[in-house]
Amino acid sequence: MIATALVQATGGTTAVSFYLLGMTLISLTAVTLLRDRSGIDLSIENQTEQEIGATIFDKRELPADVKSSVLTR
Repeated sequence: MIATALVQATGGTTAVSFYLLGMTLISLTAVTLLRDRSGIDLSIENQTEQEIGATIFDKRELPADVKSSVLTR
């Protein structure tokens, strides 16, 4: 629908190309800012560790009891 509207409004496909480029850049930026959670155990016992921020800007530290259990794995 957006592509159709852009083609009808501009008469060419260049606007669609720029639109797709812009959406790709926004998506890549969003994915880059997400915190890497590949090393986190996703079981219910590790709820505290999972709740620490989803983005790289959240600088909260894990509580000491959780941090010690994470380091012993």
